[in-house]
Amino acid sequence: MSSAKTEVPWTEKYRPKDIESVAHHEAVTKMLRNAIETGDMPHLLFHGTPGTGKTSTILALCRDLYGPKQMKKRVLFLNASDDRGIDVIRTRVKEFARIVVTTKVEGYPCPDYKFVILDEADNITPDAQSALRRTMETCSKNTRICLICNYVSRIIDPIKSRCAKFRFQPIPAAASLNTLRKIARKESLNTIDGTLERIVSTSGGDLRKAITTMQTAFTAFEMPGPADIDTLVGRIPDELVGQVYRTISSGQFDAAKRQADELTKLAYSVKQLMLQMNEVIFDDMLLSDQAKAAILGRMALVDRNIQDGALESLQLLDLLAFIGYSVQMDRGRK
Repeated sequence: MSSAKTEVPWTEKYRPKDIESVAHHEAVTKMLRNAIETGDMPHLLFHGTPGTGKTSTILALCRDLYGPKQMKKRVLFLNASDDRGIDVIRTRVKEFARIVVTTKVEGYPCPDYKFVILDEADNITPDAQSALRRTMETCSKNTRICLICNYVSRIIDPIKSRCAKFRFQPIPAAASLNTLRKIARKESLNTIDGTLERIVSTSGGDLRKAITTMQTAFTAFEMPGPADIDTLVGRIPDELVGQVYRTISSGQFDAAKRQADELTKLAYSVKQLMLQMNEVIFDDMLLSDQAKAAILGRMALVDRNIQDGALESLQLLDLLAFIGYSVQMDRGRK
């Protein structure tokens, strides 16, 4: 086992402590720094995919405003996936918003307003969101609210119109790799060529996932390589996915089904197979864009069906049949 074990998860250990330390979101940090300087802070709505720095950014902002000692008094953090009903808005949020805090800390702006942070706000019920809208109106003098969500479409329009909205895009691969290299240096880790790159490629722009995978890998292995990362994240060997695609593309449905069944017996998920099949299809230079678009559309439908509770094995059969048909038809037109 590696000495990479630590009492604190690296996602917390290396979380930005101030706005200047927040990387990759220049437009957001520029606006927030300006708001700190001018004192003109709006309600905020941060939205985007997981692991892109939404929570880290608002916590860094609050530390810059109040200092670490005043965080508990001036910041209320709620995870809306646990507390998403109207009672929470009417009690905890309203009560906190009514509290007047005047304590100042030298070296920090400490404005008169406090912050309520609602993480996973897209899980708040519509009735609770309506109550929150009224709270935003009545308590704006001494309270600012920051909503964090993955799906901004689930936030009602009256709330969105009262917030400055910022979309947090997936972290670019180069930026994620740079962050992992900094952590590796600070943790004195010995890395094998390609390991950090493989972690980044399997994280899909989710920096939190990348850091967690990195810590897990260097805890489980002394010097993990790319193959060890694949094992940890459940990535299917590329040659096996390519084999399934080549088989189904040649019209051998039964053989492709057997190959896919072998992968599921090895505990690989259908979703992972689809993700990697997507990569193979995208790289197939002999396949037309129209055929690729049709196959990817079918993948999206299959993914939705699985999330809705459909049987994975049947959905996989449907997808394989569609891929085989689409490739054969596309080649027949050439």
